[in-house]
This record gives sequence, C-alpha cells and structure tokens, in this order.
Amino acid sequence: MAGPSRAAAAPLRTVLTLVTLITLTAGTAGCAGPSASSTEAAAAPAVPRSSPVTYEVPADLTPAVLPATGAEARWSQGLDAFGEAVAEAEVRGCVRARGETMPALVPLAFTRYMDLPDLDFIRRHGFGSTALPTTSSAESAESTEGREPGSPEGSAVSGPVRRCMAAGQRVLNDFRALYGPLRMSWFREIGRLAADESVARVYGAFPSCLARRGVKVTGEDRFFGLVDRRLAAGRSDLDLAADYTACMGPVEAVREPLRAALRDRFAAAHRQEIEELTDKLMPRVRRLEARYGVRLCFPALSA
Repeated sequence: MAGPSRAAAAPLRTVLTLVTLITLTAGTAGCAGPSASSTEAAAAPAVPRSSPVTYEVPADLTPAVLPATGAEARWSQGLDAFGEAVAEAEVRGCVRARGETMPALVPLAFTRYMDLPDLDFIRRHGFGSTALPTTSSAESAESTEGREPGSPEGSAVSGPVRRCMAAGQRVLNDFRALYGPLRMSWFREIGRLAADESVARVYGAFPSCLARRGVKVTGEDRFFGLVDRRLAAGRSDLDLAADYTACMGPVEAVREPLRAALRDRFAAAHRQEIEELTDKLMPRVRRLEARYGVRLCFPALSA
C-alpha cells in the first residue's frame, strides 16, 4: 500500500507542475496528484465537488499535524489547502504586478489521505476531491472565465510567470516547513501498523468483503483505480463509497485505537517540537490570512 498521504482522484494543479517545485517533500508527497493506481484520472482529472467547510480552528492543533483518524485528517487537509491557497494568491499578485497573463489553474481542492480513511465523509460525499471556497476577487473571476476547470494552459509560460510560480512555491514550502517534517515522521510511524498482526488479519478480509458486494478487485489499490476511472468519466461513485465504507469499517475499528495509543507515545517523545509548533502555527496562519486575503478552513460533514 502507498503511504498515508496517498489521495484518490485529486486534480493536478498547474501551480505545482509548471516548474520543479516540490522541494519540501516532508508532508507533501502524494498530496497533489491522483492515487498511484490511477493513470486515466491523470489525463482527465475530475472537477472538485463542493462540500461544506468549517472555519472553526481546533483548540488543540495536535490532531491537525498528527491525525489518528479520518475525521482528524480533515484538519490536516485544511492546513495543506491553506498553504496552496496562499501560494496561489502570491502567484496571482506577482503576475498581476508584472502585467502578465495568469495561466489556467485547476480549482483549489482539499485532498484526502486515503490511508486515514474518513468513512463518514466518504459515505456522504464519495471519493472525489472537494473544492475550497473561492474568493470573490476580480482577478480570480477573470482568470477562470471562458475555460473549463482543469484545462491546461493554452500557451507557453513566460519567464516572469515562471518566476512568479516559483515565488508561490517558496511561500508554500515556507509554510509547510512549520509542520511538514513532524507530520512526515508521524506518517512513517503509523505506516508501520500495516505489519501489526491484528491489522493484517482484518485487512486481509477487505477484498472478499468487496467481492460479496459485487466489487471484484484484488486489493485496495485496484479498488482506487476503479474509483479513479469512474470519477474521470464524470460518473457517480457513491455506490463504491458505500461498498468501501462497509468493508473498511472493520479495518478502521482495529487501526484507530492502535493509532491513538501510538500518538500518545509519539506526542510524549516529541513534546517540545509540538509545543514550539503550537506557539508558531496559528500566528503564522493569521499573518498569511491578513496578507493574502484567504482563510483557513476545513472540510465539514454538513453545513
């Protein structure tokens, strides 16, 4: 299986692909593209679907950096998406200041970690990435007018625009440097749970559970390939979401308590790092919100 940052059917973002940009891999690998099992979705990324969001920040930021459940991973998704929104705002301002034309961008979206499956959210909304609320700024409306979401840029990118894209990535990397390394260390820890005997036993029953529901795949990666093809074709995946949540429920019933206990030990071993991050993260978020006019928000089950 891929690591905890694997995402299903996430749209490719021009802001992350025009130049070789992801220099801070900690906490970002796999967050900006389709799942490893998907090839067709990369050619025809699904348009992000709208879903409710919340602007309420948790009092304890530990689950946002060290998620142990799918529901807690919504906080992590919000942090990642906020960094991308800030990066895009930097690019837009830079391009506008230079009188250049903004290249077409895939709409910003939350991207979920499918090795921390949020079963309630998947059951309700399916697997597709969910769109961030957009600003009402004139430049955002102008840049998206007259094109299909997800369409590639129509012409070569100029040197000044390329430099603006690199500036946006530096802003993103700088923000994710606050929490990315610690989160990646945590993801490595929970990845080791795959070798736990109780996890392996219940996870081994996942394909047979799907088969009993009429979905004949050999494993989770093949299942996500099916999901990606369905989304790329613009079809509903809610039936597959129901099958997945029914069959993954027993797996998560075993994994979640193990993750929770593991996080207690991990947090104790990294107490100083977590305290320093808690002191720095929200002040940095508030400064970026004020500078770029974007807001930190998180996926929500309902409005």
